[in-house]
Amino acid sequence: MLAGCQGTPTSIPVPQTFAAPLKTEVGEITKKTAKEYSACVWSNAEKMRAGSADSRLVVDTAVSSCKKGVQRLQLALVVDKTDPLFARSYVDTIVENARTEAMVLVLKGNAKDAKDRDAKQR
Repeated sequence: MLAGCQGTPTSIPVPQTFAAPLKTEVGEITKKTAKEYSACVWSNAEKMRAGSADSRLVVDTAVSSCKKGVQRLQLALVVDKTDPLFARSYVDTIVENARTEAMVLVLKGNAKDAKDRDAKQR
């Protein structure tokens, strides 16, 4: 035993604290924030679509322009005390869904524009 430490217990009890379990569901604020992010991506993709023939570039740019929306979404999940693994998966899913839906909007819009051009040329 070390000198000067005589009479001290060999182990010091650590108080047990139990944190509330983290949630694997999202609250209304998070749902609203996710919708706002998706709308940002769709809106930006639609605005940029007319100026570019590269659909993938349009969607990537739209997603990049809404990065603050992703940060707000992550913050909302923290406020909701959402489990970190669930939160990461949730954010990834929202981002991927917004990207996919924006691509569909861009491709449909481009197809409609092409059809309209063909109709005018005839």
